[in-house]
Amino acid sequence: MPRIRLAARSISLTVLAATPLCAAFAPWHAAVAQDGAAKLTLDRAAGRTLKYAVALSVRLEQASGGAAAEKTEIGCEADLVLAFGATSPVGDTEVKITIDALRAVRNDAQGVLSVTLPKVTMEADPTEGRPAAMLAVQRAIKASTITLTIDPEGKITGVDGLSAAEEEVGKRGELDRTALGIFDTDYLRETLAPLFTADGASKGPRRAGDGWQSEETIGLGPAGGVRTTTDWSVVEVSPSAVRYEGKPSLAVLRPAAPDEMTPSLEIAEQSASVQAEWSREAKALASRAARQSARTVWTLGDEKMEQKQTISSTIAIKK
Repeated sequence: MPRIRLAARSISLTVLAATPLCAAFAPWHAAVAQDGAAKLTLDRAAGRTLKYAVALSVRLEQASGGAAAEKTEIGCEADLVLAFGATSPVGDTEVKITIDALRAVRNDAQGVLSVTLPKVTMEADPTEGRPAAMLAVQRAIKASTITLTIDPEGKITGVDGLSAAEEEVGKRGELDRTALGIFDTDYLRETLAPLFTADGASKGPRRAGDGWQSEETIGLGPAGGVRTTTDWSVVEVSPSAVRYEGKPSLAVLRPAAPDEMTPSLEIAEQSASVQAEWSREAKALASRAARQSARTVWTLGDEKMEQKQTISSTIAIKK
């Protein structure tokens, strides 16, 4: 699942709160043991290729001091090709990712920006200003060949190949790093982590009704932190598919020594869900859909800032 970016401008704080929403792919071989359990074992065969269509939608509203809410919408759709390389003697595997097609949309107070590649389609004049910056960044992303390094446990230990896109954002003042969408290096690492861990299901054989839990904590400096706990369960194991689902929840971790000059965070409302289906015929994830909404309130003295975030992501295998 993806992370929710919280930009608390009015109280001069920028926060990155983690939510495992946009976790994406899972190229495992699902074998059924004699006891009827499904074992999701990663197939790292050199030369294996998988294709996926990925989509991400982020909506953010924030308001403070009685002012009208600032609204931002960010969307990204991409067709990805994953090519597995040889596994090293120590068990590390390299996976090359290329981008066949890319569409990025941004809608904020300054207007709507939309780019489609490889054939350039834009609603605005791409020769100057924000449209030119948006096009340059998306072209740099599209041209990237991304290399993931995966250790024997399935952890992504390296993400390379996006420096040109990051540099393009850095040298242009019209856009910030959110223009990278899911192709921000750190964000991509966490988005693709379930590809190699099946959201934790790869740790052992799974039967219908089995459950497990995953947990992630993100520090927010003097403001404390946010912990994401997800309860996972296998819904069905059939001859053709394995279906599992997740129910994430967020909790605020209070600082041991609160600082009156640091804003405090409250999660006022939240809801989330993940549904995934594993195709045993394709030996890969057939589909995954995730959605998370949260309303948070930052407080500093008498000042409050409210934020509403919704993140949705989907992935589907392409034949």
